[in-house]
Amino acid sequence: MTSLKRQLSLGMLVVAAAAAAALIYWGDAGIQRLTRDHVSTRLKHDADSVAAALVRGVDGAWSVDAARLGPIYERVYSGHYYRVFNASTDIRSRSLWDFRAESKMLPAGAEAEGEQAGPREQVLLTWSSGIRKSDDILTIWIAEDIAPLDTARRQYRLAAIAILAVVVALLVIAQQWMLQRAFSRLESVRSAVRDLRRGQVDSLRVADPPSEIVPLVSEINRLLVRLEGKVSRSRNAMGNLAHELKRPMHRLRRLAEQLDRRTRADVVRAIEDLETLVARELKRSRIVGVATPGRRTELDTDIPALVDALRTMYPARHIEARYPPGTVFPHDRDDMLELLGNLLDNALKHGEGVVSLDVSEDTGGWTIIVEDEGAGIPDSDINAALERGSRLDESRQGSGLGLSICDDIVREYGGSLKLSNRMPKGLSVTVRLDRAYTDDPR
Repeated sequence: MTSLKRQLSLGMLVVAAAAAAALIYWGDAGIQRLTRDHVSTRLKHDADSVAAALVRGVDGAWSVDAARLGPIYERVYSGHYYRVFNASTDIRSRSLWDFRAESKMLPAGAEAEGEQAGPREQVLLTWSSGIRKSDDILTIWIAEDIAPLDTARRQYRLAAIAILAVVVALLVIAQQWMLQRAFSRLESVRSAVRDLRRGQVDSLRVADPPSEIVPLVSEINRLLVRLEGKVSRSRNAMGNLAHELKRPMHRLRRLAEQLDRRTRADVVRAIEDLETLVARELKRSRIVGVATPGRRTELDTDIPALVDALRTMYPARHIEARYPPGTVFPHDRDDMLELLGNLLDNALKHGEGVVSLDVSEDTGGWTIIVEDEGAGIPDSDINAALERGSRLDESRQGSGLGLSICDDIVREYGGSLKLSNRMPKGLSVTVRLDRAYTDDPR
């Protein structure tokens, strides 16, 4: 989520910056074009005024009636200049003073516009035109200082950049606020998914979800219903299959009695192995009970029910369960019941004396210890069981039926399972489940 927010923020910032840069560029270009067009139009009018102010003396020499043009051309370096010239005439405005303006003679009817450096760091926009007057061809050159306009344009550009920067910053802040507000509504979805995974609810319940994700929530809930139904049917079918297989096993055992002694022994041994597997599946289905995927394991409720189920299967055995009141495993309930059920079933079936279950909790996680008072198992089998990928021989007496299943479950949750022989006798199984592999850090 954070990454998506960062990407959206960055994308919005890039778009806003690009839009601001384009706006500044086109605005500046537009203002420059407008000011240049305005000054050029004024220069053309001034050129017409200069042409109208041209008078020819009795000696045939041309002069400009300054009174008809105004005082702006009389003030030195005023920023407004003119020059009228041809091969024999060169009339300059007083404002030019000693500045030598660059200009070229033009034929009658020709026009030219340009830009050149003026006196005192002025920037001159020039307009030249060739005119015919009294059978003479003269070139009128008009110039105006546009440096103040360029300065004003630069000031506008800086002001526009500053204003747009503030606008972009406000847009980013507003966008962050809107994104934060929009994504905060997804927090309820996250909490609902977490509650669902912990097993606190059986469906995705989101308070006031955004309309855009309502179809997603509905689809997830429909999927959960289907998955729960499939898991329940699968486990029920497993239990039913194991139960139904008992009758064919009895029939096979009766048929085996009709075989010769040597063959009968092999067949009976195979039937006993099948009956062991069937009995295990029946016990697993009785231990786990109703399928509730994602539900947390509440020891105050689940351990007594598990112990009662095992006592019905082993009425002659004694089970002691000790755990801190209120302890809750944030792991899947079905997995934890299968883990505890297999550990206790193994101890009850292959051990002797009292079977004990001890659960303790610390800041790092949980420790589960199951102990019996049986004969234990050979150290060679313990070492083999602890090797990666190895499995204990589940057909051998006292080998620990179901330990391989327990090891699979523990490793799935990033934990560890260790076997050790007790003194003077008995087997101890220690399971460690780390809190770091759950969503319940402290």
